[in-house]
Amino acid sequence: MKKTLSTLTLILSFFALLTSVSCKKDDLPESKTIIEEPIPSTEEDDKQFKINITNLENGDGNMSVALFNTQDGYENDNDFYTAVVYELESENFEAVLLNIPEGEYAISVYHDENSNNELDKALLGYPKEAYGFSNNPGKSLGKPSFEDVKFTITDEKIQTISIELIKW
Repeated sequence: MKKTLSTLTLILSFFALLTSVSCKKDDLPESKTIIEEPIPSTEEDDKQFKINITNLENGDGNMSVALFNTQDGYENDNDFYTAVVYELESENFEAVLLNIPEGEYAISVYHDENSNNELDKALLGYPKEAYGFSNNPGKSLGKPSFEDVKFTITDEKIQTISIELIKW
């Protein structure tokens, strides 16, 4: 399940593709880290934020999930609240993040079907592998705006959203 920091580069490369912004691993803020495997709940009163991924064609490879808590971080792909890479085991997938503070967030997900740590692209540059965003804005020629994908995490003990993957 553990992935190297290059997985973070993979996530940021995906976002750069959609926005034509380049970002190098060295540009990442030192205060942010990528979680390499989910942290299990140890307390009964942990607040759970669940991300249900739909339209997953297979259980191959990995699912990368990036949670942004600022518009600037989302738009520039350089500052996320947390990012998690999961090894898929089936076509059914749900990520669980614990104790996320209340506030406005945006989520980007990406399915690396062949685990090559690259977003595979077609000759014209559009993604060949599935991706998605919170609020399911659908296909577009660029990355959707923060306004289109933002949502609110509340003080509810369990909160769930669904993201439908898009594949060109």
